[in-house]
Amino acid sequence: MFKTLQRLKFAYIAMSVALCATGVCLIIWPEQLKVLFCYLIGALALIFGIISIVIFFVRDIGMQRPGNGLMIGMLASIFGLILLLKPDNGAAFFSMLVGVFIIVDSIIKIQTSFELKNVGAKFWWVNLLISVASTVLGVLLVINPYGEGSTLLLIFIGISLVADSIANIFTAIFVWRIGKRIKKEESIVVVEE
Repeated sequence: MFKTLQRLKFAYIAMSVALCATGVCLIIWPEQLKVLFCYLIGALALIFGIISIVIFFVRDIGMQRPGNGLMIGMLASIFGLILLLKPDNGAAFFSMLVGVFIIVDSIIKIQTSFELKNVGAKFWWVNLLISVASTVLGVLLVINPYGEGSTLLLIFIGISLVADSIANIFTAIFVWRIGKRIKKEESIVVVEE
């Protein structure tokens, strides 16, 4: 189980770094990336969706709540395909989809934060705060107070992606550390018996 957890951690962190880099690029070059952005995020969402679906089917039973990985993977894949096939639908449509994705992902991470607290993680509250901030950013993306096609909207999407990616990385690290601790405790129990 620990080796599977370690592989999942690296895949999750790699995906999060890619989303974070995309967010940073949007913050720095929003005007230049208006057209390219839909293709880039569509490809990343599709890759993330496929990885999530594969992880759901190859994970050990009990490692993840049933349905979350598959649900997130399918939604991300559909979202990615829409952006790749219909990139001209506008920033408002994209903003709403990114917002919904971030809200769902952040709510799952809020739940994970409380689960980390229950198993004794020290800094579970850091993950909780970042996840709550990501949820608020996701809600603002759905509401879209900036208007369609706005450069500010693209910058805000970039900030939201960076925040969500940071929360993903914290979650992966915390879960991996808990798995490592559980492995150590299991090996002590086996030795004592």
